[in-house]
Parts: sequence; C-alpha cells; structure tokens
Amino acid sequence: MRDEPPINAQDFLRLVQRLSHQEGFIPTDAQFPGLTLIKPGPLGQGGRLIFAEVQGAGGRQSGSTMDWQLVLEGLGPLVEVYLWRPKNWEEIQEILKNGRKRS
Repeated sequence: MRDEPPINAQDFLRLVQRLSHQEGFIPTDAQFPGLTLIKPGPLGQGGRLIFAEVQGAGGRQSGSTMDWQLVLEGLGPLVEVYLWRPKNWEEIQEILKNGRKRS
C-alpha cells in the first residue's frame, strides 16, 4: 500500500481540477444547472439523474446555461434535463413523483 502524499483537501481539489481540464473534462461553473438530483433505484436497477435549471417567473436562460443543457442532454437517455419555472409546478411534481414528462 502506498503512503498518501501530505496534501490538504483544497490543494488536492485544485490538482484534480487541473488534471480533469487537461483530460478534456468540462468544469462546472455558475451557469451549471441549479439542481442536481439523484434518486437511486433498486440495487443494480439504475435510478434517476436530473439536472434542472430553476428560473423565477419571467427569468431568462443564459446562453451558457443553454450550452450546459445541450451537453447534459447528450450524455444519454438516463439523464433528465429540465428548465423549471413557477408555472411548471404541477409538471415538476409529476416528474419528481412519477418519472419523465411524456412527450
């Protein structure tokens, strides 16, 4: 077993961030969706991963937020991505209780 190098959490985080950037990962920023929700399924049965941008009434989605939405939607069918506003309250409840919004 190798000894851990003496490094504090903050410095180690910066090191991992630098490596992830070098390897082509995209760091999250202030424009990343406001909610990341995970609901585990039965053991070995998947679950749900939701990214939701929450906007107030009349709020405008920024270009960077729309870019994130496209990136996240491209991760595959197991990822759910939403833009939620107060007018969507009933839909939000349905999505969280029963699954994806049906198209």
